[in-house]
Amino acid sequence: MPPQNHPSMPLTPSPHHRITTFPPPPAARYYHSTLSIWLSVDPMADKYPGVSPYVYCANNPVRLVDPDGRVIVPNDDEAGHLYIDYKSEVNRRLNNARVSLSELEQKKIAGERIGNRKIRRAQNEVNKYQNIYDELTEMEESQTVFRINAHTTGTSVSAYGSTTYDLETSEVNINVGDGQRLLNENGFYEYITPMMILAHELKHGHQYIKHEIDFNWDGTQGGCLFDYTDELAAIRRGAMFGYININSLERAYKLGELQNRKEPRSYDSLTPMQKQSYDVQKANGFFH
Repeated sequence: MPPQNHPSMPLTPSPHHRITTFPPPPAARYYHSTLSIWLSVDPMADKYPGVSPYVYCANNPVRLVDPDGRVIVPNDDEAGHLYIDYKSEVNRRLNNARVSLSELEQKKIAGERIGNRKIRRAQNEVNKYQNIYDELTEMEESQTVFRINAHTTGTSVSAYGSTTYDLETSEVNINVGDGQRLLNENGFYEYITPMMILAHELKHGHQYIKHEIDFNWDGTQGGCLFDYTDELAAIRRGAMFGYININSLERAYKLGELQNRKEPRSYDSLTPMQKQSYDVQKANGFFH
């Protein structure tokens, strides 16, 4: 989403989902069925100071579930299904790419004439989806809580989607709209789907934990580190999960508004003096 110069409109209540690990990790803590007690404290207990660290699902296991011991997730959650569908699609494409690469390599071993360029293309396809899967894993394992909100069309600063920072909870909101059709330059309609929007905004989420983007004082995207290359990477990520011309997406997400931010910016690229100045401003609430 392009940078904004005004506070975001308040979001109306909507389904939400905190990113959880997929496939599920080993149990985060163990239950002693004979004694009916947990043998350790919930590892995410510090995020819920009003809840005992030894209870399960905030003492409400009928309505809530805790699939990996790290977060509490509403059981009936449309945004959760959207995220699971996205990860399943990433996993499906990754597996297909691996199979294709393996078949080419086996054919070459068997003596068939398989060019190195063809194998490199297949390897690049594997790397592409492995990179997405690794990014999602990093987000799941980070200390940041990412809350996915569905059906945010008309309630956020973007009609498509947005990534914002919650000043009260320090969580990052991944806001996903219902999609929209676009009339392209050839007079045909193309569609931005919720999965494309989710892929786009999750890319921004990963950029955040890698210190490649930050947020303004009011929690909207477009802080000191946000630049043209960040938005372009997110646009390209979304385009991977739909059938749409990249130029149409660039117009929809107003990539042209970032012409004054062409130079790549990240925290790691700052000089020691710049980092010190940035840290002070961030501590004072100028950035998040």
